[in-house]
Amino acid sequence: MQFVIHLSTIITNEKNQILLVKEKKEKIFNKLNLPGGHMELGEGLVEGAKREAMEEVNVDVEILGLIGVFTGLGIDHYINFIFAGKINKGEPSANKEHINDFGWYSPEGIEQLPEDQFVNAYKLKNAITVFQTNQLMPLELIKEMVYQSNQIIKIEK
Repeated sequence: MQFVIHLSTIITNEKNQILLVKEKKEKIFNKLNLPGGHMELGEGLVEGAKREAMEEVNVDVEILGLIGVFTGLGIDHYINFIFAGKINKGEPSANKEHINDFGWYSPEGIEQLPEDQFVNAYKLKNAITVFQTNQLMPLELIKEMVYQSNQIIKIEK
């Protein structure tokens, strides 16, 4: 078992629809999920969430706030940070190296879909509820520090 840090972003359009991707990985093939993926060594949480949005749907996003932190135990121990974001630049398109496809879904439409169509329906629906009720946590709650020889040499804002 290992710890896996996962970063996801709820991205909305002008119609308040939510961008969901169809996964490419065999175990979760074509299941709906938020754009996201594993944090890379040496990157910050917000930086990683932005990178994942760019990798999967080719858009530069502005991260607006933290929706929540979800944990899960299975083969691995997952820690998932879910953010809210909006598109700064670019028009979404599926990067076929990372995902099968993407689409825009209304929150009501997501609620009506069968749970087996999602990677994790509980997590997604909970995150959408927090997002819709504007209960975002400010990004200032995240303190990312760079250490060298047990001393803090940089604090990321």
